[in-house]
Amino acid sequence: MKALITGITGLSGSYLAELLVEKGHEIFGIDINEDTSNLENIVNRIKFERCDIKQKKMVAKIVVRIKPDSIFHLAGIMEGSPLNIYQTNVVGTMNILEAVRNMDINPLILVTGSSAEYGLVYPHENPITERNTFRPITPYGVSKIAQDMLSFQYFKSYELRIIRARTFNNTAPREKSSFVCSTIAKQIAEIEKGIREPIVYVGNTKSVRDFIDTRDVVKGYYLMIKKARVGEVYNVCSGKGYSIQSILDMLLNMSKVKIKVKHRKDQMRKDEVPVQIGECSKLRKATGWTPKIEIEKTLRDLLTYWRENLEKVNL
Repeated sequence: MKALITGITGLSGSYLAELLVEKGHEIFGIDINEDTSNLENIVNRIKFERCDIKQKKMVAKIVVRIKPDSIFHLAGIMEGSPLNIYQTNVVGTMNILEAVRNMDINPLILVTGSSAEYGLVYPHENPITERNTFRPITPYGVSKIAQDMLSFQYFKSYELRIIRARTFNNTAPREKSSFVCSTIAKQIAEIEKGIREPIVYVGNTKSVRDFIDTRDVVKGYYLMIKKARVGEVYNVCSGKGYSIQSILDMLLNMSKVKIKVKHRKDQMRKDEVPVQIGECSKLRKATGWTPKIEIEKTLRDLLTYWRENLEKVNL
């Protein structure tokens, strides 16, 4: 079975590639990023090439040549100018779907969205089901809604076999240090090595998020392609809420040294959503999937990753 993974060098893409290799799939991967360090364990078992998904002809050429049985569309960006976010996440998705629409085969396609689509969630709406109202508060959230609805439209209008995921906050070793769990873990690792003063800087620690291990997430993606119903959308989440303070406390308790905490106003977001917790019974019923990795193990593995990789990872 041929599987094409877009965004293969990223956090989710690399773990998904490892899982699919283990399952015996022939893996093709594309990414605008040429750094394959996240794939070092399987780099000789995949076929990788650089591709900007905003380039329609480039995408079409690759998809037509590979003729994949399944496509896991994970590529996308969260940061940068609103225009680039929209072009990458929406136009990039359209280029993938258009390439498939013009082929003589119809692969299963998983398009990965985000809990950012739900955006501003009122307290009584937690836990969030797939029917919750969209109230995006970031350009990224808007772009993911457009991607989501575009995928539904291609399913209805052109009968493409598309399944959509809305994934909540996920973390694991390899996560970029711009994300909250990873930035805390990296700071602790730097303090332990004596290359940073014994102070961890954080923003708002009161907000509550649904954190899930990326390694569990990609198992959900795999089962969705195997068992989920085309045309449907599924939340991928733990169903548990963790305050950023609790994440901070767990990581500090794992530290080998005493560390102080300071809050920085420049890390405080005015549009912060107080609480966002997902509900994933729809995915459980459709596929039998359930997350297995406890948050404490996720954070310990993440801290270990930074302890071992500070010298070679510049994120």
